[in-house]
Amino acid sequence: MNIILQGLLLGLSLSILLGPVIFLFIDSTMENGFKAGLSVAFGVWCSDFLYILCAIFGFSLLVNVLKTPLFQMSVGIIGGLILVGIGIHTFIKTTALQRTTEKLLIRSPWKLWLKGFMVNLFNPFCALIWFGSISTMMAQEISRLDLTYFVSAVLGMLIITDIFKILLADKLVNFISSGKQLILKKASGLIIAFLGILLVIRVLV
Repeated sequence: MNIILQGLLLGLSLSILLGPVIFLFIDSTMENGFKAGLSVAFGVWCSDFLYILCAIFGFSLLVNVLKTPLFQMSVGIIGGLILVGIGIHTFIKTTALQRTTEKLLIRSPWKLWLKGFMVNLFNPFCALIWFGSISTMMAQEISRLDLTYFVSAVLGMLIITDIFKILLADKLVNFISSGKQLILKKASGLIIAFLGILLVIRVLV
């Protein structure tokens, strides 16, 4: 199978998985618009790119570290607590959504970027996916150019599908009443917190 096609299929498969990131997209986009959701997504992509660089250039050392129970437990607990904190904060915000231009300018895009970056960075399953897929390709002794094509295809597909999700969330807001938007936002907060608790349980049990 073509190396680029393999990467596209893997990226598409990963984009279908329901994780905490998609609910961050929904929450940020509903409250602050498309640019806010894109800021969160950019943070997610940066952390993905960081994992890619670590997997490629520090392969042997980092794979051994990644496999240690202490690493997985530490990262899982930190990531889980971050998700729980974000989820609780999202849930307790009871103010009705008012996506005015003034509100869009209040919140720093760098805070949204940091939220996406940290949530994705401290997700051990994200690390395992990147290291697992890249190590599999490297074990096949493919060229560095082919590896670049593969990684670019995976990341490119993830970026395209993430943008589509954010656009969809941004458009749906126009068809949902403010009351239902608030319910959906609170539901997103609960789901994010639940995924955080689930992540902590998984690494401890």
